[in-house]
Amino acid sequence: MVIKAGGTGSPRSEGRMTLDLARWRFATTNVDQFLFVPLTSGLSLLVGIASAPTPAAV
Repeated sequence: MVIKAGGTGSPRSEGRMTLDLARWRFATTNVDQFLFVPLTSGLSLLVGIASAPTPAAV
């Protein structure tokens, strides 16, 4: 058995960590898209309705 000085693990575990980080990044990007796109669309619609002139003002 050979132990590397200062090593953090085998190349297989480093690849696994890279894959896990990529999965976390993909998951957080999807959560952002799931939350912020409908939120901004809804708020822009609300602002558009609120800033439209009223029939009495026309």
